[in-house]
Amino acid sequence: RTFWKKNDTKACLAEVKRLIRVSEKREKVTLRNVGKINRDSYRIEKLVIERKGELPMPALLFVPAGDARVKRTATLYADGRGKASGAAAGGETEKLVRDGHIVLSVDLRGFGETADRGSDKKYCNREHRVANLAMHIGRPLLGQRVDDLLAAADVLSRRDGVKVVHLVGLHD
Repeated sequence: RTFWKKNDTKACLAEVKRLIRVSEKREKVTLRNVGKINRDSYRIEKLVIERKGELPMPALLFVPAGDARVKRTATLYADGRGKASGAAAGGETEKLVRDGHIVLSVDLRGFGETADRGSDKKYCNREHRVANLAMHIGRPLLGQRVDDLLAAADVLSRRDGVKVVHLVGLHD
């Protein structure tokens, strides 16, 4: 509390970034397209977001049909159950894309395709094991996930036709 009271917002945010070890240097983000699914009013692009020295991040990009020149709101969708949890017909992601949003749904480290399969299925054990591994390499899991979110936000912000990026985060 003392630190927060004595310092301005910029200094406080810098301290949080230091503590969770968010990377100061942003590695170039590249996209690898690994497939496409066409639905009646939109398409889903299966992507892998890659950065030098980082784990590949699986993603699904939902793009509404229509004029690609139309500026749209983009939603970055991060769900603790994984990117596919809201992707089914009638799911949360589909509701957003039917409302005209471009949606990028990602598997942050330890979720979805990147989940630890080496421990039992109980969430707390998986999360504990992944967090411990992260600490062994000197990069807290929270900071790694923040880096993943920043990379995904970069993908959306560089996309033609995006006017603003929103973040939706869910945790089971």
